Amino acid sequence: YGAGTVTFNGGAQTLTGNTTFYNFIINSGSTVSAGSTTQSIKNNWSNSGTFTPGTGTVTCNGTAAQALNNANTFNNLTISNTGNTVTLGANQTIGGNLSVTSGTLNLSTYTANRSASGGTLSVSNLATLQIGGTNTLPANYTTNTFGATSTTAYNGTTQTVSGITYGHLSLSGGTKTWAGATSAAGNVTIASGATLDVSASNYALNVAGNWSNSGTFTPG
Repeated sequence: YGAGTVTFNGGAQTLTGNTTFYNFIINSGSTVSAGSTTQSIKNNWSNSGTFTPGTGTVTCNGTAAQALNNANTFNNLTISNTGNTVTLGANQTIGGNLSVTSGTLNLSTYTANRSASGGTLSVSNLATLQIGGTNTLPANYTTNTFGATSTTAYNGTTQTVSGITYGHLSLSGGTKTWAGATSAAGNVTIASGATLDVSASNYALNVAGNWSNSGTFTPG
């Protein structure tokens, strides 16, 4: 695949095998159907046309920072970029599973919600999920599986923290409230300038690791 760019430009095209791309671009007016194939993306993904995911998987597994540009619908989306960050440039819709196996998925101010209830959201050990804006955990996943040494960072403004079991939980950038009883298999960190306010809900917080508060904690 080298460091080149594959551009789909006009008409309907079908991917017939598992393929590795560097830059993957679908131009306006083009339709690309993936069937049951797996697409490995080493750099950036841009879609101004139509991507029909079928039952396949798109894996971002580059060796430098990557971007998922434009709104897309994926079946399975896997982030596997050790030591680097894959950043969303628009809302993504997932039909199957969303997996962060290594590196960081930065949702920025966007979402990666499932199109309907089902599937699994997983963040493996040492991997990181960053949630920005006013957003909360990606929605509509029946199962949420977070490794004990994974990190979930709510680093937006005013956010509601989903009530699940995390690995490490990091809170920064504004006021956070609880949506339900929450557990951390690792550490909980409240950064300077952040507020964790559980006074209205008084949901339980169970922390197996360390508690570090450089901001404000308002208990129930």
